[in-house]
Amino acid sequence: MKTPALLILFCISCLHSRGQVVVQNNLNSSSVIEAYDLKGRPIANRAAEIEGTPYCTENWGRGTVIFATGERADAIELNFNQLDNTPLFKKGGEIFSFVHPVKEIRFRVEENGRQKDFMFRNSYPEAGSKSTPATYYQVLTEGNKYHLLSLVSKRVGEVFVHPGKSDKVYQQEKSWFIYDVARNQMLHVPAGKRGMEEFLAVSPNEIKSYLNGHKGFNVKEENDLVSMVSALNL
Repeated sequence: MKTPALLILFCISCLHSRGQVVVQNNLNSSSVIEAYDLKGRPIANRAAEIEGTPYCTENWGRGTVIFATGERADAIELNFNQLDNTPLFKKGGEIFSFVHPVKEIRFRVEENGRQKDFMFRNSYPEAGSKSTPATYYQVLTEGNKYHLLSLVSKRVGEVFVHPGKSDKVYQQEKSWFIYDVARNQMLHVPAGKRGMEEFLAVSPNEIKSYLNGHKGFNVKEENDLVSMVSALNL
C-alpha cells in the first residue's frame, strides 16, 4: 500500500524539478520574464514644469536586458534615467525600475527620422570619486582592446527668463572614459588641453602615437574619440 504514495511523491518531485529547468531555459518567454523581474518598482513622474527630459532620449525603444546573473530578457521597452543613473522599463504605459541587478541594457529608438542605438553597462573599474563598479556608462564603441564610454549626469537647474521669473530645466554634465581591457583600467579623457599631459602620462603608447599623428584631434568632439578608439581596436 505504501508503493503508490511513494510513486506519487516521486512524480511530484520530478515535475517540480522540471519546472525549475523550464524557468532557467526559457527566460525569453513573456510569462517567465514577468515572474523573474518585470514587475519592477514604479517610478513617480517628475514635475511637468521642468523643461527637457531626465532620460537619455525622449523616445523609448525596445531592446534587451542582461541581468547581473547573465540571464537576459528581450523585446522590452527601455530607457535610461541620467538623473540618477538608473535603467528603466515601461510596461502598460507605466515606468518601472528593475528589482534585480542589471548589468546592461541595449535598445534602439527613432530620433529625427533616424534609428539610434543605445547601450548602457556597469561593472567597469572605479574611475574617480564619483564612479563605482555599479555606475552605468553609455558604451559608444568597444573592441578587444578599448571601450569608449560616456558618463552623463543630469540635475534640475534654473535658467533666467526675466526679473522675477526663472524656469526649471534639466542640465547635464558629460565626460568620456577609455577602458583599457588588458590593464583593466579606466582613463579619464580630459575636457580640454589642460589635462592632456596627465592623460598621456598614463595612456598606452598606441594612444600617444595616434594623438601625435592626428594634430587636428579634439578631445571635446565625440566623433573624434569614436574614430580613435575604433582605429585602435583594428
